[in-house]
Amino acid sequence: ETASLAEMRVNYGRFLDAVLPAAEAAGVRLALHPDDPPVPAIGGVARLFTSPEDLAWAMERSNGSPAWGMDLCLGTVSEMVGGPDAVHRAIDLLGPSGRIFYVHLRQVQGTVPRFAECFIGEGSYSPAAVIRQLIAVGFDGFLLDDHVPHMSGDTPYGHRARAHAIGYMQGLLAAIEGEG
Repeated sequence: ETASLAEMRVNYGRFLDAVLPAAEAAGVRLALHPDDPPVPAIGGVARLFTSPEDLAWAMERSNGSPAWGMDLCLGTVSEMVGGPDAVHRAIDLLGPSGRIFYVHLRQVQGTVPRFAECFIGEGSYSPAAVIRQLIAVGFDGFLLDDHVPHMSGDTPYGHRARAHAIGYMQGLLAAIEGEG
């Protein structure tokens, strides 16, 4: 059986109506991850969060609940139509209202349907420009490394590739901090 976008939006709204009041009462924040990969449907089921505008719709549908926000996965958002522009639009749409709870710092080359994971600094958006934009919109959450490319001779967890990601992030933050 397939589910249309309209049906999935109704279901998401029902979920929010049921869960957000309980999350608010418990002091819990729920972070939405965009659909990965951001394609219109998988297996005949519509995907809801495949563009910055879809993320803005989800924020609006949360009716201002302080429990609703985003795990802004930069890799997934940069896979969306528009690539780097989608990343900047998502930050502009969600950041000023404090709806970016945390950020997955991950990079890809290309957009759907043809993209490949790559090391931070090799992808389609500028990590430094994104960090500066996050600071400009008042982001005060945390950054996480996310998926990393597989490397020959690395562990199944990707310790070497993760070391690169974390080192890149630390260097980037130190350089930007030094600008201020």
